[in-house]
Amino acid sequence: VSFDAVFPRDCHQFSFNVASCGQPLKMRYVGIEKFVTCAEEFKRFGECKSLMICTVEATTHYDYISSNFPSTVHTTAPSLDALKDMLVNGACNVIATEQLQIFNSDIEEGVANGTYVLGGKAFTKEPLAVVTRKNDREWSDIVNWVVRALIHGEKKGLKRDMSLCGQGNNNLVPFDLAFDNAVYCVGNYGEIFYTNFDRRDRAPINTINNGTPMIYAIPHGNINSRETFDLDSGDESSNDVARLDINENDFLRCGVVSIEDSRGDLTGLSVDYCHALAAALFHGNSAALTLEFFAEDDYNAIDALLNGTIDVLAGSQVNLETDVWLQFSTPYFYQNAENG
Repeated sequence: VSFDAVFPRDCHQFSFNVASCGQPLKMRYVGIEKFVTCAEEFKRFGECKSLMICTVEATTHYDYISSNFPSTVHTTAPSLDALKDMLVNGACNVIATEQLQIFNSDIEEGVANGTYVLGGKAFTKEPLAVVTRKNDREWSDIVNWVVRALIHGEKKGLKRDMSLCGQGNNNLVPFDLAFDNAVYCVGNYGEIFYTNFDRRDRAPINTINNGTPMIYAIPHGNINSRETFDLDSGDESSNDVARLDINENDFLRCGVVSIEDSRGDLTGLSVDYCHALAAALFHGNSAALTLEFFAEDDYNAIDALLNGTIDVLAGSQVNLETDVWLQFSTPYFYQNAENG
């Protein structure tokens, strides 16, 4: 794999964890060619018996490696610099790290001169979230609170309980929101997850962290910018448009990105989040909604959100390239997708 092909020079500048060229962050293996192949193919015996993978401790790279390899073939470094040193010094023969984190180092030079190779497979952490229009800040907050209520419900041991589920009357009164109905009527985060996935599929990356959002945090954009956007007139006149439309329509219009996943039903997971949002809005009536499905690569989904055809879009991959137009909720699922 060509180093320059994977690390285009115009992507060197990035803000926090996001490359300016808009590509999603990807974990790659870097190291001795034979052992990089071993790691990518999950081989540990025969010619791969000496495989040793290094990751930075307390990171999602460690979560991924520890979930897929026994402790005898991986170890941790306290920092990125220490990780690079461990490869150079022979403490490991493969490192797992973000592909943008080895610029201007001995590792980059080693790849260039053939001492090391960059693996041909990328492993991405693609977070799924519920998306709203960025200029509808109050509505965006409501959506985010519902997602967080499901996570908080699991932490506190609150579960789906139809005896506690409010009776929906299709009447959204401003600020009359019952976030506990999202849990009692649909289920907490864990219950929704296990409805759509096998328990074995819940890797550490999709677990809660002491009641806060999940362990892997969403990458930030430029937090120094205080600029806000109104898509219509440049003022605040269109704020809270979505919630007012829902109040008038007496139902939620929820778009869902249809995603095929061999491990479980990602589409079903997103649909359940739509039902949870409806339950919080309509006094427990989780059926007070319409669903419109979009293919994963259908740009009409974002157009439908921006032009008001739908109120929210569930199952969208977080892409900060479009951050100026969209507001992403706390992510509710992270795909450990493998890309060749």
